[in-house]
Amino acid sequence: MSKHLKILLLVIASISVVSSCGKEDKSEWYVTSDGVKLYMQDSLSTLFTKLQFEWIGGEKYGLADGRGTLVAVDKKGEKHYSKVLDARYGLTSPEAVRTVESPGSSAYYGSWKKGKPHGFGLKKEKSTIYIGNFKKGRGEGHVYVIQNGRLFYDGKWKNSRFKGAGKMYYPDGIMYVGNFKKNMYDGEGALYAEDSTLIYKGKWKNGQYDGLGTLNDSTNKYAGTHVWKNGDLPKNIKTVYDVLDDFDQKSTASERINYKARLLVWERYRELLITVGVVLVLALGIAVVTVNMRSYNLWPKRKEPYSLTQIYLYLILGGWFGLHRARLDVTSFWSLLKSQYPLFVMLFFFSLRNIVVCGINIGLWSQMPSWILINVLFWLLIAWLLVDIVWIRFRVYQLTGMYFRKTQDELDILEGKKTEIETFCETTGQRIEKKLQELPDLLEEANNIYSEKSSARLGSLKFEEEKLDKLIKVCSKAEDVVSSVRWYYDRMFAYLRDSRLAAYRNLYLAKELMAVARSVQGKKQELKTDIYHEMDIDITLDASVLEPITFNYGSMINTFSDTAQLFSSLGFKSGTSMAIGAGLAIAEAAISYVSARNEKKMEIVKNQAKVIDALKKISGDLSKIQAEILRSLEILASLYKCNKAFVNAYVPLRDEVFGDATFTNFIRGVRSDNPLFSSEEFIKDVNHLCVVCSEYNKINKAK
Repeated sequence: MSKHLKILLLVIASISVVSSCGKEDKSEWYVTSDGVKLYMQDSLSTLFTKLQFEWIGGEKYGLADGRGTLVAVDKKGEKHYSKVLDARYGLTSPEAVRTVESPGSSAYYGSWKKGKPHGFGLKKEKSTIYIGNFKKGRGEGHVYVIQNGRLFYDGKWKNSRFKGAGKMYYPDGIMYVGNFKKNMYDGEGALYAEDSTLIYKGKWKNGQYDGLGTLNDSTNKYAGTHVWKNGDLPKNIKTVYDVLDDFDQKSTASERINYKARLLVWERYRELLITVGVVLVLALGIAVVTVNMRSYNLWPKRKEPYSLTQIYLYLILGGWFGLHRARLDVTSFWSLLKSQYPLFVMLFFFSLRNIVVCGINIGLWSQMPSWILINVLFWLLIAWLLVDIVWIRFRVYQLTGMYFRKTQDELDILEGKKTEIETFCETTGQRIEKKLQELPDLLEEANNIYSEKSSARLGSLKFEEEKLDKLIKVCSKAEDVVSSVRWYYDRMFAYLRDSRLAAYRNLYLAKELMAVARSVQGKKQELKTDIYHEMDIDITLDASVLEPITFNYGSMINTFSDTAQLFSSLGFKSGTSMAIGAGLAIAEAAISYVSARNEKKMEIVKNQAKVIDALKKISGDLSKIQAEILRSLEILASLYKCNKAFVNAYVPLRDEVFGDATFTNFIRGVRSDNPLFSSEEFIKDVNHLCVVCSEYNKINKAK
């Protein structure tokens, strides 16, 4: 060994001896070969010697505890020393043992990091000892908590609070096994008595029974499986159990057990049942609103009023939640509040528990809490339904007067106002004819553009593109004409459809009036319908023909490269090969370019011809449509004149026979023996109405 190496080893050994002598003895937790932890001073360990320990004696909580023998051996297995000592909670120093056992003292034995407990350690605070893991000064991991020399807690903790699975032991022998949160029972857990019998098993929250759990307590009349709240049963649930216990002595024990089983279902699934109930009543509400809005939109367009049979059927099928009212209220969404629906919803939710628990046992229902309220709601609903039997007749009578016997057009006619239909009939023919006069001019303009010839040969493609662009603009003007005619046609057809409906209704009302006055039945009316022709007029062009044409430089470069290589392989010089290749490539690209221009020119010319053909077709189609519109306008104008004549002939008679749709007139009704019906003037008016209706019917049937 060299001199320098010997000096270096001597220096290192000296530093080791000095450091081991000059510093305090290192204390830490050791784990023996048997897995027992103990805390001691390893003063004999040096840089070259690391001791291992064995404990032969008592242990508690995995720590050396009681009298035992501590044996220290080195890595080679040679015994360094063996001594008998008294350990307490893994502490081997007499001073540490005295500190732990003395009341009121505080200390910590374990690992540190940045001046805070970190890792495994034992912490003493007055009469409480914590043995477990720490992190940055706070308890985290597993811990044993010992109070007054007895094990109090064995389980998980976090931030120095019990959290997670654990066991808690009380001085009176009661034990809790389960989950913790914030030092309290929380989650699943079981509580045992001193003799290990089960007291309670189930859900906990904030240290109390909360949720589904089973209580085994013979002194508690509510013991058993329940859904608890804050350590007890809800008051309303207790009341129901009291009712079931005292229920009719004629009921058997098995029946009461069955009812209690249903009550447990209510306890466990109450929120789910309520949620399902909410979904059901919302679905019913949506159905009622949908029926109401549909009825609101269709009432003015109906051919005839509702029959009483139809509405009474709605009463039978959906009277509980007001489907018949949704059909007849026909006002708005808020009419839902005027139906039985809100009352039905209240009755349903107040009865939901009783439905689940009692089924159809009315005798048991009558003893349940809130029975009086349920009874009141039920009889209110029944009373309302009985009132509706009369209300339905009045409402149908009222709506017939509102939507059938009196309309806005009728009021305008009686006041001498010009209606929309009248204005439309007077102006539409002239406006359509004026619009259609634009088409010949557009067609002539298109033909002139199409027949133009170009004098320049190189600019012929650009010239044809400009021609097509002009023709497209002409097409745009033609499409504006088509859109205007289509608008008039759609509006005319809508008016015609409404006039047909008005004719049907008016003849229906005339039949109704004459049936009352003469006790005769008129012929059944049929609603005349017209055929709506879809105006499918369009011009389709290939827009790709207007895309620009460019040289195919990629192909030209490839041709140049291939040609140059070919001539080089044949023995031509490099410059000659490149010149020939460039010439052939340019020639090929030029030929392709010219060919593409010619093809594009042909496509443009074809599209120009398409434009001319389309414009001719539009002119022909619109001429046919114009004839149809004019014919329909004549029918519309005739129907409108008949409608005016009918209103003037019908309204005075209607007011005399029916009067306003008031409740008084509804109760009084129309007397068939009214002397008015046999008066000469009334008979003349009825005959005049018959003549008007006859002409009305002829016009309505005209094609």
